[in-house]
Amino acid sequence: NILTESDSSFIDNDAPGTHNASIKMAGTDRLFKIDDNNVEKASFSVSLSDLNLQGAGSKTSALDGGLIYNHEQLTIKNSRLLNGYATRGGAIYNAGNLSNTTRTAGTVTLTNNLIQNNKAGQGAVLYSEMPLYYITQSVLRDNEVTAPDNALLYVQTKFADESTGGYLTSRAIGLSNSTIFHNKGGFIANIRDGMFVNNITMIKNDKGLFLDAPQGNASVSNSILVGNTLNC
Repeated sequence: NILTESDSSFIDNDAPGTHNASIKMAGTDRLFKIDDNNVEKASFSVSLSDLNLQGAGSKTSALDGGLIYNHEQLTIKNSRLLNGYATRGGAIYNAGNLSNTTRTAGTVTLTNNLIQNNKAGQGAVLYSEMPLYYITQSVLRDNEVTAPDNALLYVQTKFADESTGGYLTSRAIGLSNSTIFHNKGGFIANIRDGMFVNNITMIKNDKGLFLDAPQGNASVSNSILVGNTLNC
């Protein structure tokens, strides 16, 4: 666990995330690589809370993950992810494919975060090798995709066909209760079978959602999709 130490002088109802410590890249790499390089051991959990994570911007040399490369079970809350830059995964690259064990794939859960000014050819906010991410109560703004027909939240490989219905039923993979606006260059997300989008406000982005669910096992509901140059 890495988090900003609380100060008893703050009032109890102080808004989370307003007194974050900052971790800023001074060189040209990413901030964290979260990977034990062993798929035989159980994945470990990493929690980042009440932090400002700032990348090196266009100076970075990172290929995958401008702020974070993850191959474990990552949770970030009450934080700001800013100025990440990479070829894939401007803010986060989530690695690993599911095989016979969940130890082979990383997961990302983002709760109550501001994700801003990140840039990548593919996945300006998140590039995930599998659809193993959940974003809720967050704001994604002013991020940029540079590769044609790509997305801010990009998933490389779909779930196995027989497993997609189970993921959709669990409501554990996708987007909820968030605002996504003023992002450039690509779709918001490619929504694959097994994923859901619920209660999302998507306005003034260059493009909307890319539906990539041939089984019809994806869900988009209770959401606003307006003012985008290309909605779907």
